[in-house]
Amino acid sequence: MSQELAKLLELPPESPIDLYKNPAYLDRVKEINLAVATLVYETTEEGRAKAKKDVAEIRKYIKTTDSWTMNIFRSLTDKVKNWREDFTSETKSLSKTADGILANFETMEAEQLAFIRDVCVAELTSARTLAKTREEFLTKADLSSLIRLSGTLTPNQQLTSKARKFIADIAYTEKADQDKYDIRCTTIKLKSLEADINPPLDPEYIGQAIFASDDEFETRLAALIQIELDRRKLAQQKFAQQQEQENQRKIAEGIRDEKRKAKELEEEEKQILAMAETQQPVIIKTDGQEMRDAIRSMRESAERAPTNEMRRKELAEAEKLEKQVNFKLDSRICTVVMTFQMPVKNTVSLERLESLFASEVTLSDKAKKALVSIEASDDSSQN
Repeated sequence: MSQELAKLLELPPESPIDLYKNPAYLDRVKEINLAVATLVYETTEEGRAKAKKDVAEIRKYIKTTDSWTMNIFRSLTDKVKNWREDFTSETKSLSKTADGILANFETMEAEQLAFIRDVCVAELTSARTLAKTREEFLTKADLSSLIRLSGTLTPNQQLTSKARKFIADIAYTEKADQDKYDIRCTTIKLKSLEADINPPLDPEYIGQAIFASDDEFETRLAALIQIELDRRKLAQQKFAQQQEQENQRKIAEGIRDEKRKAKELEEEEKQILAMAETQQPVIIKTDGQEMRDAIRSMRESAERAPTNEMRRKELAEAEKLEKQVNFKLDSRICTVVMTFQMPVKNTVSLERLESLFASEVTLSDKAKKALVSIEASDDSSQN
């Protein structure tokens, strides 16, 4: 190591006071760095020893100066840290104060806006009450444009004329809609009655057209009245058709029932006459007593039948015979003729007249059973 480098590596026993502020110390390190970079040693044992000694001196210099700079850095860092903490502590306190100012303002602002809203709502409620507007015509009024800190209330906390007019316009519009609706309802009722539609059309059928222009409303109402008239006409036609079909069905059913009853009565009469013819000598001789004795004998024989089936069969025959005998002995066949004369259109056939007469004349159940036939004749053909 040269004397010049050795002199550069010399250090005082303690860290210089101006080490941090005096740039000469840093320049000196740079100079040492350049000088060390030029060192060359012989490749011998002596060269090795010399190199190791020089490196030890260089490391000693590095260790000492690094220790001094670290101490200075720590000292300055602690000072800066304490200074920053003191400074930020005050700014944090200032920030909290600023937050408090804004929070207090927002609280007062919310209270004032709520007060303004209450004043506006009260004014609107009063206007609606004075206008006598019904609930179904009250709208969801948008008062947001009035809910602000300025422009709505005067310094003495009263609504400004502009705000009052805004609210009055809302109440007026609602009342106007109500009046228009009532007038249109009256018009609907009158127009319906004029068209012979009673009960009148429901205003709900008109929809939103009830609040439209006069032309649109009248067009919509006229269309609905025509639809209702067409519907009723179709309903009446359908009812008339159904009624005619029902009448035809009743007439046809009545004729079928009468024919069936007449046939049943004719068959019953034939059976009675046949029974009477076979038993006539006995009945005439004994005035029916012998036949009744025979019926009683049949019942006694049925009681002695070997099986229930035979017993039921013989009892049924005895009961049937008894009915025929009683009817023959206690009744006679008569024919009653009732003649009706009435004017009938030339377009109505005799068959049609018979059907209509059967549906128009009301008979008791007993008379219906005795009815044999209905026959119509054309008296004009005899003139």
